[in-house]
Amino acid sequence: MARTALDIRLELLYLIRPTRKAPNPAKMMAADSRIASPTTDQLKYPIPVRWNLGIVTAQLASCGLVFYATSLAAHWWQLIGLAIIFAILGNSIYSIIHEAEHGILHPNR
Repeated sequence: MARTALDIRLELLYLIRPTRKAPNPAKMMAADSRIASPTTDQLKYPIPVRWNLGIVTAQLASCGLVFYATSLAAHWWQLIGLAIIFAILGNSIYSIIHEAEHGILHPNR
């Protein structure tokens, strides 16, 4: 891993050590014969790309709509209702972020 000028500056300013690249879990699983290979799991359980992209699009549009509605709210009860909607929406957005973190939101990371 090549170090850039920014990495060197950060190391000098904040005494941050460069991190090592984490081992690839797919290679570790393939090396262990007791665990099914990732390709077998991918064939059994393919990632529903269209569904996931549709869900992400709907969530982002809903979030934008809630933000816009919040800017137009005139009463306290409207803000409370929008806060409840945003809390539920935020939880579902976090679940999609969690899927992406594990690499199962979209096959093209």
